[in-house]
Amino acid sequence: MPTIKNEYYLQFMKEGLIELVNEEQLQEWLEEVPNQKKPKKCSNEQAKTLLTIVYYSGARPSELADLCSKHFNKNKYERTRVYELTLETLKGGIKRVIPIPVNPETTKAFNYAKKLYPEAYLFASFRHLGKNSIHWVSKKEVYVRENGVLTKENLQETKNKTYFRKGHKINDYITLWTGRPSYFFRHNRFSIMANKGASDQQIQFVKGSKSIKSVEPYKHLSSNTKKKLMKYF
Repeated sequence: MPTIKNEYYLQFMKEGLIELVNEEQLQEWLEEVPNQKKPKKCSNEQAKTLLTIVYYSGARPSELADLCSKHFNKNKYERTRVYELTLETLKGGIKRVIPIPVNPETTKAFNYAKKLYPEAYLFASFRHLGKNSIHWVSKKEVYVRENGVLTKENLQETKNKTYFRKGHKINDYITLWTGRPSYFFRHNRFSIMANKGASDQQIQFVKGSKSIKSVEPYKHLSSNTKKKLMKYF
């Protein structure tokens, strides 16, 4: 079975409890954003949009680094209004459009996105502009961009060089603001979906994974769900 390597989730799973991060906690973090350290030329509005999308989307940091205004739109599913986020990734080549609920925080994020021109990066302040960067890892091969040229190397070659992963600044600042790395919120989103009864196929789609087996680690019960089950015993 695939394993989760995130240190927070490993500890939670070891204890048999998954304490999911709720929207109330997100609101507390958003209120603290103005007091937090941010990259140069990063407004509070941009930082809050990043934190909101990290929480709701389950996107990889590298996907968020490439997110543009044109990728954030609104739609209507029957009578339900939603926002839609188009995520493009080099990892596995899986492109997907996922729904984001409409609420005051996501509306602020949407309004920020639509103030920019379509091709503008939503999180330009968090993009690493260096010449050398790791784009994605596939088995024992690493795809890197060096001096503007995309090449393929083995892991040993890459270890002997200095590269920056795309999205590493997003991960660093999310960790600074919340005490949890951005991948924690990716796992958190899939766990929330599993607790609400989402199917394996639905979680796999949002996750952007080719393998249905990658959903297995999220089939657990949160401590709150376990408490609700007590009334049946």
